[in-house]
Amino acid sequence: MRRLLPLLFSPCRVKQRLCLIILLVLLLLFVIGRWTSFQHCVHYLPVYLRTFSRGPSSMHGLPMCSFCKDISLHLSCYEAAIHFPNHRCMCNCASFTHSKKTNYHNLTVLFLSTYERYTTQMLRIEFDYYQAAQLDRHIDAHLWGEGFAGYNPHISLKRNLQNKHPGVKFDVVFIQTPPKFRFSQKIYDGLKEISDETAVIFRFHECRYGICEPHVLNTGASIALFAYARDIHLYPHLEKDTLMVHLPHVVHTPLFRNVSHLSPERKTSVLLTGRLASAYPLRARLHYLLEDHKIEGASSRKHPTYTMANSKTASLKAIEQQEIDYIRSLESAQIVLVTASRGRLRLIKYGEAAVAGALIVGDIPLGSEYEFKNIMVEIKPEYSDDKILKTLEHYLSHPEERAKIVSQARELFLSKYTTQHFLKWLQDVLILYRHGARGTYYPYYYIPQSEVSGQSCLLYYSSEGWYEVSNFFR
Repeated sequence: MRRLLPLLFSPCRVKQRLCLIILLVLLLLFVIGRWTSFQHCVHYLPVYLRTFSRGPSSMHGLPMCSFCKDISLHLSCYEAAIHFPNHRCMCNCASFTHSKKTNYHNLTVLFLSTYERYTTQMLRIEFDYYQAAQLDRHIDAHLWGEGFAGYNPHISLKRNLQNKHPGVKFDVVFIQTPPKFRFSQKIYDGLKEISDETAVIFRFHECRYGICEPHVLNTGASIALFAYARDIHLYPHLEKDTLMVHLPHVVHTPLFRNVSHLSPERKTSVLLTGRLASAYPLRARLHYLLEDHKIEGASSRKHPTYTMANSKTASLKAIEQQEIDYIRSLESAQIVLVTASRGRLRLIKYGEAAVAGALIVGDIPLGSEYEFKNIMVEIKPEYSDDKILKTLEHYLSHPEERAKIVSQARELFLSKYTTQHFLKWLQDVLILYRHGARGTYYPYYYIPQSEVSGQSCLLYYSSEGWYEVSNFFR
């Protein structure tokens, strides 16, 4: 190494100014490219640190509620510490009864969004929930908010709702992971105004670094739903006034069609889809492996980004078409490579690939080892390229073995993780809310955040920036 370093730096001795300029340009590109993320990180770092300085609520020492046994839920229960301040008591998992047939109340639900988000958002999760609710005879669903026809930005949210829907009382105002810059302050003030009479529910995607806390505190939200159970552990101080529930990603099945696992229409042997970044190290490695054309008929699908760049040229039809194109590409593949993120999170792609009838090959997300062990083929990051290629070749050449695993995967997600199931879960959460529930509820097995290696805020964003710069010169 000592002999190699002088050789590497010898050109810089000759042209020191040129090397310095190149270094400064690279540094500038890195700083500009990651400044927004860095600001986001620094802004919420005090919140992130504060969450660890406060322990769980003292409510955990309360006696058991006598009415716990009368609460019947669709959801299972892995762990729960739900307290009821009005009754000065609490419930745990052993307290509840479970039934597939619970009293299903009719609900009036407002899916609060913005017209800009509706016409530019490429990831359509919140609108899939809305479409599923429209198909449910027990739910009167409305999609509305700033920018939609009839919304007056100069008056409060409450007044807008009274003008648009006179005499209608909304049981729920549902918001899916809203970036705050997309809502005006009037919306946040308006949510706080109606939170005493309406259940304000946030559905969060990711909650690293305390980014979800302001949404709950600034709106008086009653319920926070988390896609990833580990994120709930970042907010122990919120359990006193909020019901926090883990509800994993679901699939909107009406978008998919039944295609035989062995259909000749599956012309893509192996498909890799998703964003390439340092947050997905195994995915990036598989991408370059497929680029070497060692598997016939394999392809990578470029990530379409999360939002349309320009709302003035955005087309709702084009956005919906890209969603259909994405699903059809999954349905045309025999194998879909699906990997967890660097934090080994259970991404929505697992369910989408399964319902599309493709074999999932990838690493198993943390906490899903037992549930996923028979519905996918595991490849670990430490596997050699040769071992990965041989695994793929084996399942491509054994279609019946592949079809058996695919059938089990489709059965799992269609029986437990669809938007229709999500609406039933929402009913469960509202039953608890009507009793005045606060605290935490984990319906499914999870591995606590404390058992996962921590990630530095600066390390995360700087490494992602370095990934992007290094691949620019690849």
